[in-house]
Amino acid sequence: MTEPSRFDPSFLRAVVLVCAYKAKAMERAEVALLCLALTGREFTAANLTGEITRGSRTIAGCATGALASMGLIACVGRCKSPNPAANGRRLDVWRLADGKGESARTLLRRYGVDEPPTIRGQGELW
Repeated sequence: MTEPSRFDPSFLRAVVLVCAYKAKAMERAEVALLCLALTGREFTAANLTGEITRGSRTIAGCATGALASMGLIACVGRCKSPNPAANGRRLDVWRLADGKGESARTLLRRYGVDEPPTIRGQGELW
């Protein structure tokens, strides 16, 4: 039996809509998050650079929600946002879900990424 989703149905509806209407942006964000996850480090949606999200917090949040709803990443805690404009808002901290490395690589290959790019600095890609 599968576990019920911890996500509100309205959030999952938003994820589906963003995937439908902003497919390339979601793909970029999901690829980046999976690459972060495959390093074995913990990360938040805030680790995505503006190059990837083009400044959209919606894309970052929907991409983490999509990967979590697929069971590829798991929430391991919460932390204060590093963005001063967030006024101390709390973010979920994620990591690759146990035993999901090959599934993450399969999704990356589906997106045309055979080899995950290298990671620089504090979890920023490229």
